[in-house]
This record gives sequence, C-alpha cells and structure tokens, in this order.
Amino acid sequence: MPTYKEISRLKNDLLDARENKIKRTLSYQQQNLYDSLLNDFLKAAKDKIEGKKVDIYKLQAELKKQYALNFPEVMSEVVKASESITNLNDRYFSTLVDSGRLGEIQDKTFAVINKTLGVSDKGKLITGGFIDKIIENKGVQQAFTKKVNNILNGSPDIVLMQHKLKEFIVGSKESTGLLERHYRTFAKDLISNIDRTGALVYANELELNSFYYSGGIILTSRSFCKS
Repeated sequence: MPTYKEISRLKNDLLDARENKIKRTLSYQQQNLYDSLLNDFLKAAKDKIEGKKVDIYKLQAELKKQYALNFPEVMSEVVKASESITNLNDRYFSTLVDSGRLGEIQDKTFAVINKTLGVSDKGKLITGGFIDKIIENKGVQQAFTKKVNNILNGSPDIVLMQHKLKEFIVGSKESTGLLERHYRTFAKDLISNIDRTGALVYANELELNSFYYSGGIILTSRSFCKS
C-alpha cells in the first residue's frame, strides 16, 4: 500500500499535469481564435487605412462564437481534475486513519466540491452556477474590443496591425495571450482550492487536529512548519 508521502507526490504530479493541460488547451484555442479572426481583421484594417467606416461587429461575433464553442473545454478539465484530486485525497487519508467512514466522507466531499463548482452529481454544469457564470464572463470580450479599437486607431501599417493583433491574442515570449491572461491563473488557483476544500472536509469529518507539512524550509519559514 502506498505511503502518505507517495500519494502526496502523486497528487502534486496530478496538479501539475492538469495545469499544463489547461495551458496547452488555452494556447491551442488562442491560435484557432487568431486564425478565425484574421481575414475580417485585415478587411477592417484596410477600411481604416482607406478612411472608410469601420465596423468590428464581425470580429466581436466571431470571438463570441469561438469562445462559446471552445472555452467550456477548459472548464471541463477543471471538473475532471476535481474528481481525480478527490480520489487521491481519499487514498491519502486512508493511509493516516483506519476508519469505516472514508467512503461516506468521499461522497460528501464530491457533493461539497460539485456544489462549489456549480456541477450536478452527473457532471453537468448547473445554469447560474460558478463555472457557468465564469464561461459567460464578459471580461475577455471587453478587453478584445478595446484592444482591437486601439490597434486600428494606431499606426496605419497593416503588417504592424496584424502583428499587434497576433501578439494580443496568441501571446509572445514576453507576454501571455488573451485567454491565458484571463484564465490560466484562475484555473490554477481553482484547482488548488479544490484540493484544499476536499482535504478540509476529510480533516473536519475525521476530527483531525494535526497535519503533515510537505514543503521545504527557507529563511522565512514559520516556526510550526519547521517543527
């Protein structure tokens, strides 16, 4: 049977793997978004340079379409991660205590986390729940509209305009892309919170008042962590 340290390492590996998968998914979606917007953007840029009226409605509509089609995939990775993390938490606590309640506590943990995420017991998003509201977040659309207008009102060089659009949506060595800026840190924090929430349910249900500290020791480490 694995030790608590071995399971803890497995859980850390899982968290890293899920975060990396979310990053890859966002990067892939950003490139697809840029490709789908490019032709309409170049037409808008040409109209702007020629002094014609510019309407970025098509760009906004395409962004909304691509976002609605693809972004739920990112959140589905968070839901998948929550189930895997809870299963590993159950294995972790089974190495610390001998209790016939672990199965019951695991079910309760799933219920607590699903309620927090706004997910049904069958893994479906609940309308108006946390993840559903995140998917409907208008921050990306607002940032996109503002940036595209700034680019079109800037240098009348169509090549430079295209470069700035790509850097904004896809990212570069110096900056993250549009979707990563809004959701990578959010998704990472959410996965960590799922882990902490699940562990807290087990600790409370089992009435545990001690814990294992698994981090390193540095100059600013707290005394209870060192001990």
